[in-house]
Amino acid sequence: MKCKYCKGSMTEQDNDRIGNRYCKQHVCVNDECKAVFEEIRTIRGVRVPAEDRWLKQETAGAE
Repeated sequence: MKCKYCKGSMTEQDNDRIGNRYCKQHVCVNDECKAVFEEIRTIRGVRVPAEDRWLKQETAGAE
């Protein structure tokens, strides 16, 4: 999987259960980006693309 923001590689981190869903997190390996993609699946393993989301922490301006 490629990062939406920097096109870098992503590594799979966790597969946490949240209610009746599972959330698999993919984290960007680029230290300057560190975006996270949360992939949501049902208990049966069916992907729910409408609930997937990208998270990226905004950083302060250059010092």
